[in-house]
Amino acid sequence: MINILKIFNIYKNTIKTLNNFFTPFIIYFICIIVLLNISVMKDLPISLNQNKTKNLIIEKCLSNEIPDKNIVESMIKLSNELHCDLYLLFGIIKTSSNFNPELITEVADKKYYGLFQLDPTQHYSYRPKSLLKTELNLQLGINDFKKKLTLSNGNEIKALALLKSSNTNVNNKYGKDELNFIESIYTERNRFKQIVDNFIKQNYDL
Repeated sequence: MINILKIFNIYKNTIKTLNNFFTPFIIYFICIIVLLNISVMKDLPISLNQNKTKNLIIEKCLSNEIPDKNIVESMIKLSNELHCDLYLLFGIIKTSSNFNPELITEVADKKYYGLFQLDPTQHYSYRPKSLLKTELNLQLGINDFKKKLTLSNGNEIKALALLKSSNTNVNNKYGKDELNFIESIYTERNRFKQIVDNFIKQNYDL
């Protein structure tokens, strides 16, 4: 019995000694982990909040430029879903239709419909009047542009020229209409981007 008690006391003292020795290291290690976690958790919401705030700013600036809320919401939604530059999308639609979803123009006996001024002969599975629907028009228009971007090996200017001319020949020379179209798109794109940037500088520290 005495031996058991003696062994237990030795074990107890040994554990106590070890604890006293390792305690500072354990505390230090725990502090490092806690500080790292605090740093990560602190940075993450800021980054997320910045993105969320910028998206809200862009939406607000779009709403100031475009009175139709449905167009604004559809542009933001589809630019995210279809991975299209929202600033460029703004420039294309502003130049094509001035954000008039009901616009029908006629050129050389051909009619073009809606925000993207779609050619119904390239979308024969849809009734021409259905191309005036905001979300459908945007979806088809963005997909048209992305296809032309692929055809032109990522050359944005060539893709925009193809979009204007409604053809698929990347070797065609640009005419005056295509050049004016492209210039107007980039002018409007840059103008809108400047509006967003100025709003951020004046109101936020992002």
